[in-house]
Amino acid sequence: MSHGPSPAQQPHDPDGVFPVSPLLIIPSAVGGFSIYLRLDGNLILYARKGERFTDRHRTRLHELGVRRLFVKSEERGGYENYLQEHLGSILDDESIPLSGRVQVWYEATLGLVRDVFEHKLPRPLGARRFEKVRCLVRTTLDLLSRQEAVREMARFLTRGFSVYSHGIGTMVLTACVLQGCEDVDDELLEACAMGALLHDIGKTRLPREVAQKNLEALSAAELELYRSHPALGVAMCSGVSLPPAALHCMLMHHERVNGSGYPGGAQASDIPRHVAVLSVCDMYDNYTRAGAYGPALSPFEALSRLQCARGLYDTDAIKRLILVLADARVVEAGGEPAGESAAEPSEKREGSAPGGR
Repeated sequence: MSHGPSPAQQPHDPDGVFPVSPLLIIPSAVGGFSIYLRLDGNLILYARKGERFTDRHRTRLHELGVRRLFVKSEERGGYENYLQEHLGSILDDESIPLSGRVQVWYEATLGLVRDVFEHKLPRPLGARRFEKVRCLVRTTLDLLSRQEAVREMARFLTRGFSVYSHGIGTMVLTACVLQGCEDVDDELLEACAMGALLHDIGKTRLPREVAQKNLEALSAAELELYRSHPALGVAMCSGVSLPPAALHCMLMHHERVNGSGYPGGAQASDIPRHVAVLSVCDMYDNYTRAGAYGPALSPFEALSRLQCARGLYDTDAIKRLILVLADARVVEAGGEPAGESAAEPSEKREGSAPGGR
């Protein structure tokens, strides 16, 4: 999936504002934030905090050719709450181009997941935030039912280096693969999507220098601590009613089919198929995202790496992931780069000790 700066990760603005899409203006909705235009370098107030939006607001923006609005940084929380509350209405609005709706989905998702992972932690995940996660997952699964939306999402999924960015990418990939499995019903799909989104939340309990360190540079003691993150994540969610399948995803995503994984050294027969799918999607997303596993690999290089790691990953899950990426036009059906001839992967990174570390 494509690499580049995230639309939700803009450079610092000296005016203390961040850009948002005019598409978020929903007639009759009330925003808990003020909206500004930028004209000739100056910020102009367009709608006050608490003001009810109207059709005229949106029409006037279109007439002016405005493509970006601005919100004060100190009102980001109100903006993100508004997005989460009205996300379903925005995504169902056929008058908005699909690319715009997917961008709004990404911004809302990033804001919520950042809030869950960074704010109020290391306290356990509370019921209120958990319900927001559940609603977000359901909205995402509905969006993923449209193949063209998956293609639009591909532009965003490898952007960012945080645990929560990785959680979003892993959730989307895992859900797309499981949607193609005949025996996965809606209840299991939702549970696995939640587990995929939260699978690395335990890393927020680790010292920053351990969580963000290149895996090959970890000492034996640091590695032991790092490998506690699946259990830490499950403990953090003990206060909410996560389905068993979601807990399996969180606890077992580093198990490997040859028994070399952790925390339990489970064999292939003990690993549920949905966990095997998550494990593949987790590592693919790690490989294509710069971070603890080294520089970002291309989709083809990442798939080649998974296929060469014989005995670690479920081969059927890899094949299904390739089909998903092909449908999203990220790679060809055989796993080659889309629109290019197959090539040898670049120099392998030494980041995949047994169990993927």
